[in-house]
Amino acid sequence: MKYKACLLATGIFVLNLLALPNLFAADDKYPVNSIPENLRKSANAVIRNETLVFDLKSIEKATLKQEYAITIFNKNALYKSYFIRPYDQFSKIKSLSGALYDADGKLVKKFKQEDIRDFSANGGGSVFIDNRVKVIDPEYLKYPFTVEYSFEVDFNGLLNYPDWQIYEDYNISIEKSSFTVKQSQDMKVRIRELNIDFEASRTNADGEVWISWKIENKPAIVEEPFSDELEKISPAVLLAPSNFLIDGYEGNCESWENFGKWIYELNQGRSEFPETTKQKISELTKDANSDYEKASILYHYLQDNTRYVSVQVGIGSWQPMEAEDVDKYSYGDCKALTNYMQALLNEANIPSYYTLVRAGRNSTEIFSDFPSNQFNHAILCALIDNDTVWLECTSQRLPFGYIGSFTDDRDVVIINEEGGKLVKTKTYTCNENQKNCTASIQVDDEGNLMSSVFTEFKGVFYDENLQILLSDDHDKEKLIREKLHLPNFYLEKYTLDENHEMIPSININMDLVVDGYGKKFGNRMAINLNLLNKLEKIPSSKEIRNSEIVARRSFVENDTVIYTIPEGYEVEKASANRSVQSEFGEFESTISVEGSNIQYVRYLKINKGIYPPDHYEQFAEFYNAVKHGDEDRV
Repeated sequence: MKYKACLLATGIFVLNLLALPNLFAADDKYPVNSIPENLRKSANAVIRNETLVFDLKSIEKATLKQEYAITIFNKNALYKSYFIRPYDQFSKIKSLSGALYDADGKLVKKFKQEDIRDFSANGGGSVFIDNRVKVIDPEYLKYPFTVEYSFEVDFNGLLNYPDWQIYEDYNISIEKSSFTVKQSQDMKVRIRELNIDFEASRTNADGEVWISWKIENKPAIVEEPFSDELEKISPAVLLAPSNFLIDGYEGNCESWENFGKWIYELNQGRSEFPETTKQKISELTKDANSDYEKASILYHYLQDNTRYVSVQVGIGSWQPMEAEDVDKYSYGDCKALTNYMQALLNEANIPSYYTLVRAGRNSTEIFSDFPSNQFNHAILCALIDNDTVWLECTSQRLPFGYIGSFTDDRDVVIINEEGGKLVKTKTYTCNENQKNCTASIQVDDEGNLMSSVFTEFKGVFYDENLQILLSDDHDKEKLIREKLHLPNFYLEKYTLDENHEMIPSININMDLVVDGYGKKFGNRMAINLNLLNKLEKIPSSKEIRNSEIVARRSFVENDTVIYTIPEGYEVEKASANRSVQSEFGEFESTISVEGSNIQYVRYLKINKGIYPPDHYEQFAEFYNAVKHGDEDRV
């Protein structure tokens, strides 16, 4: 399931759409010195001209015509010079041409048929896939230069309409871009405008409706720290069907209920097991004392007996393999494994819902008020002992009931016989997302440290460190060392263990030697008290803020570090205790001295939230207060 919406052009083009301007009519085009200065500022590339026309012929058939030219200034935008366009049995690239121009706009070459490469879209993790991709690599590095491409795609089966995402990346400005939708008057295209401050033009003629958008002279957007994804802040036009037809399956997505009915129909009759498997399920769960215990047993059975393999063939991009086939072959994609887990629970009389989600640790939320196919993953929502338990069915490692940062805290659509219903997945609280560290440190006369450190990574911190647990011994040590932002240290030994509960944790015990950590000044020594957990991402307080401030998740960090200073030394002066309270979070640090021991205690809490741009100065002040606290020393 690939989320992709739709693009449209401008009223100026209404009279000329049957004969789109020929980008390749002249050899001398797009000289770089003709680009306005405001479009060069902070830009790695400039879209010189872009025209998209989506011609919707029926609920099943459409054509997309697109022409664009882009000037590449430097290597940071080199990837934008490649033409990359996937296709499958429902979309065929009908024509493709392109050309390359130097800085003066002189034609370097026109791309020939032999320059167009055609690959399977199998990235190595799929065994069943009919998706392919056409690629053109200009193989040119004399900056700046310009490439232009023109292509046409025929669709035969439509669920996802194209979209017009004006900014597809940061630091790319737009000279001209337009988007047009053409449809018959009896067709109904649903449109959602985002951050659009101008009116689309509409024309009715000969039983057809033309809707067009056009923009010019748009400077690049520069990425701001702690902001939402570009998709949310860029001007865009999203399209979605009312009625659609793909591979013989007709549906409607004017509401989540209707869209869910289509998914439910696709999944019908695909949850049957052979009698031997039913007996196996009964045997596995016969001694369980609760539905929760039954579900946990069956989830671990799923993990132990299946593996993830992508299936992207025809309607299989949306329809799961049959549970019987997953049982037979021991593999499936997210759809198949979720359907399989649901079938296992059905046999144990435990209700559950197949669930569509847009997955990804930092993925943007779906547009919940615009029902359409915005999803890329499937999980399972189980109702167990009057509680909702979310199950990630593609992982062989995650604990039962833990979905982590991949699908936490976001709108999803659960599917049942009545259709689809919008709900939200679990939000992990700051008490569940914790990094807790205790350390005992011996300081010698030369400022070297002998440290024994214990750290618990819990909740989303577990996600960040799971790779360490799953790596071989060589890579384990390498990954641990990379997380220690220390100069001149030696990792003497380490041990790892895992708490595989519904809120899991990974515990790391380390013995470290850090040479020269204490800075000597004659017969004095200065020690920075925060050895291992300094705040790394610090916003600048001088920025002019344009976008909202986004803190995606709440979490807490607790550190208790005890330093034992060498004989003959005593603490002359220690930094003062700190306490900072704000809407963004809390920070406290205390320093206490008893004999030769110095105890440093640090507490940081970050609140989840979305804050307006005019709060940015206070936001930066809070983070800088934490930074100053992390620099405390004796």
